[in-house]
Amino acid sequence: MRELILYNSKFMKETLQWFQECDDFFYSLVNIETRSPKESLNSLQENLDELKKWTTQPNELYIILEELEPVGFVCMEYPTKLVAKIETIFVDEAHRGKGLGTFAILEIENIIKKIPSYEAMTLMVSLRNQEALKLYHKLGYIDLSMIMIRKEFGKSKRNKPVNLLGMEMKY
Repeated sequence: MRELILYNSKFMKETLQWFQECDDFFYSLVNIETRSPKESLNSLQENLDELKKWTTQPNELYIILEELEPVGFVCMEYPTKLVAKIETIFVDEAHRGKGLGTFAILEIENIIKKIPSYEAMTLMVSLRNQEALKLYHKLGYIDLSMIMIRKEFGKSKRNKPVNLLGMEMKY
């Protein structure tokens, strides 16, 4: 049985570990090595701060359960009264490929659709996260709304070219 439930503190240990795994994954997307042991000591406080952020209204943190076992999470933001935003979705590596990401997104969509003022849901994804892009596209996330671009102040670690609206960009 699969469920999506609001976070409660009995899932703190797993959630803090998953926050660290997410952080490490995002660093790896641009070939930055994960943190040193000294920095990892600081990451516990950073992850506790993240947990507080996502469990404080108007944000929401949902836990994905498979057979009553916590296997991932979804962080939700509500930036306007018209659009909800999935900030982060994470499924533990041992449970990937089983449809849990799809399940969680569809469950969140059902929650949001019940709120009369909401017209859409958004999410941001790194172009380098091709597996996530494929999942989101399969679920109907095909409308471009905002594009986040960045300027590196040092040497760019982004080396994959893409043509967007006639402009060469890198990811």
